[in-house]
Amino acid sequence: MDDRLDLIPAALYARVSSDRQDVDLSVAAQLRALRNYAEKNGYHVAREYVDEAESGRIADRPQFKKMIDEAAKAQAQRRQGRLHHRAGRGQRYRQAP
Repeated sequence: MDDRLDLIPAALYARVSSDRQDVDLSVAAQLRALRNYAEKNGYHVAREYVDEAESGRIADRPQFKKMIDEAAKAQAQRRQGRLHHRAGRGQRYRQAP
């Protein structure tokens, strides 16, 4: 049995604004801290997104936008799956005329 089925899927996002970030703020350090948090708090890391040399002042960062778009699509797919399941549910139990 896959233990990840019990975990909540999560996406990690790390960003640095320049190549001059010190070791404590590097992408590797950020991802290490995020993975550690995920592991300790019941999350399964489904995907990691990284923007390098991107300002945090703007939301138009390539990987940030991709993360938001993919999360929205996944949420819509889950919602569609639930609606499809609910739409057919009553049909199963109806008596034929």
